[in-house]
Amino acid sequence: MRTKALTKKKPPVKPGKKALRLCTAFLLALALFGLFAMTAGATGAGAGTGITEVDSMFGNITSILYGIARFAGGAVCLFGIIQIGMSISSHDASQRVQGFLVMAGGVIIFFSPTIIAAFTG
Repeated sequence: MRTKALTKKKPPVKPGKKALRLCTAFLLALALFGLFAMTAGATGAGAGTGITEVDSMFGNITSILYGIARFAGGAVCLFGIIQIGMSISSHDASQRVQGFLVMAGGVIIFFSPTIIAAFTG
């Protein structure tokens, strides 16, 4: 009589988990890009280039990026809230912790333009 080996095989990655990982990586890259993106200024954070068209262009680009960061942060925060609700209904503590972490990350991403403005002056 043969006995099965005691090693456990890893279950295949579900398509939803793969998409979630891809989305999380994209949002993290977007958040890091928004955190480190600054306008070009040779004499300081508050100074412009001296050319009004270029300054207005940089202002428009940063406002668009800040809007995208706020939208992404709101979406991530909403996803965290949904995950917390699902964990409460299924009594899953690990999913609840993950939901709180996702929600906290979404709040940080949402307020990243304000945080950047506080650091740059």
